[in-house]
Amino acid sequence: MDARAKLKRLVNSADNPNGFFSPTPLQVARSYNILNSCLFDNKLRKPNIIYRNMRDAWALCEGDVYTGEDRFEHDPVCHRIIINDRFPSRKFFLEVLAHEMIHQYQCEFQNRMDHGQTFWAWKNKLEKHNLRLFKSRADIKF
Repeated sequence: MDARAKLKRLVNSADNPNGFFSPTPLQVARSYNILNSCLFDNKLRKPNIIYRNMRDAWALCEGDVYTGEDRFEHDPVCHRIIINDRFPSRKFFLEVLAHEMIHQYQCEFQNRMDHGQTFWAWKNKLEKHNLRLFKSRADIKF
């Protein structure tokens, strides 16, 4: 099964009847690989992914964006993605992970990490896979 079929199956799979999805570290790693293949053509370097309970965010991407003149000697590096251990649904987990991977892409290839034009440029690509792109908790409707 190719990565696009795997992503479609993940997006459309049934969630737990209790209304929450708690991904295992293996599910996080596999989902990252599938999203990297489908959305980013396997261009992202796999960061350290930390899986833990987070109270104030669903996830975050940490990286260095270099703003000096000798940009190519100081390539930006995404050090890690920290992801929550519990989500309202499997689909929402995939949307959050894709959101952080967009920040990783920005860091690695565009020397930035923000919610500006280069972030929103990914909206149509995500929508083709039935995934939403959002900026913050306030933008999310379940």
